Amino acid sequence: MNIIIVPDTNIFIKRLDILSNFLNDKHPFNVKILVSKLVLNELDKLKTNLKEAVTAHIFLNNNLKNETLKIEGETETNGMDLEISYPKFEKHMTVDDKIIRTVSIINNSVIITSDKNMYLKCKGENVKCVFVDNKLYSDVKLEIYILQTAAEPMDINYEVYEPSFMEQAANILRPVTIKIMKNAVGPGYSVVYEDRIENGGIEDLINIYIDNFPIFSEYIHRSSKKLLISIKKLLKESKQDIEKKMLCRI
Repeated sequence: MNIIIVPDTNIFIKRLDILSNFLNDKHPFNVKILVSKLVLNELDKLKTNLKEAVTAHIFLNNNLKNETLKIEGETETNGMDLEISYPKFEKHMTVDDKIIRTVSIINNSVIITSDKNMYLKCKGENVKCVFVDNKLYSDVKLEIYILQTAAEPMDINYEVYEPSFMEQAANILRPVTIKIMKNAVGPGYSVVYEDRIENGGIEDLINIYIDNFPIFSEYIHRSSKKLLISIKKLLKESKQDIEKKMLCRI
């Protein structure tokens, strides 16, 4: 899975630490930070009067070789296309409006901003956006992961252990679980976890999350462990109830 993070200009001015953390972190997905030409132009205009803009330029120059950081228009022999086909801009549009319009046509993209007005505009245009403000890096990362990996809502009948639904749920959860565990465990993954994760059902996957929660707590909320334990109990009870009903029919 690709995740393209598009920082607003104010992130370079106010929260450069967020970008630095993203560049130096290990991710379970193919994460890229895409710096648009619009943002580069704004930074260029600001650097004569704002020392933070100069710092941002130095930061970009120092990290050009980092595989996670990509400048719009930069070509790659392998991987995602980083050239943007710009939509037609209207004369009255602000820079923020242009950034939102541009990002709206990039697949798997999310804007990060510390401008509340920019965030509200994104919501109005149905463009994915995370409002950074004073949040910790770990919280910002989690919000982005949730935005980009959230499954479509499903109707669930909690009273019935439905095998087809359980298989569907496992198929949604399995690819992310594999990626996270391979990154965390390394070579030991194939020995200890490969069979349980790649061939197991939803109950096996839930057990993996519960037993290895310190690994997954980077990507899901800390309170999720209690929820997973409750789901595990619910699945077990539902399965036992169905087995009892089947025995009564014999």
